[in-house]
Amino acid sequence: MDRIAEDDVSGCRRNRSVLRALLTSERLMARYFFHIKGGASLIEDEEGSEHETVEDARTAAVKSLREILAACVKSGADGPVVDAILVTDESGQELVFLPLAEVLPRWFQVRMRAINWSGDGDASGSDAQNDG
Repeated sequence: MDRIAEDDVSGCRRNRSVLRALLTSERLMARYFFHIKGGASLIEDEEGSEHETVEDARTAAVKSLREILAACVKSGADGPVVDAILVTDESGQELVFLPLAEVLPRWFQVRMRAINWSGDGDASGSDAQNDG
């Protein structure tokens, strides 16, 4: 009788680990939509893409916005055509609003502030050292 009890316990442990493995390896993916805001217009993403979490969707939005900005710089455009990306779920609920300023690298933000402070486009002056 003790032998049967040990086998039952061992079998339960095996089944629990199999179930845990199945649950963790097959997570449900949610569909997120990445709408592009430029001025007063909004270009809606009609297809969306699947991500495990809202944070994963935000990471994808950051990457996309940086790629759009890089394309604008490479093309010599007068300015970015995008102000922000709005991430929504399938029901249309806004989950993330990501303005362009939030995806700029920190070093770039500091450099731009320094240029604006000096007033002459030269960030090498003493005003560039006043990073607050």
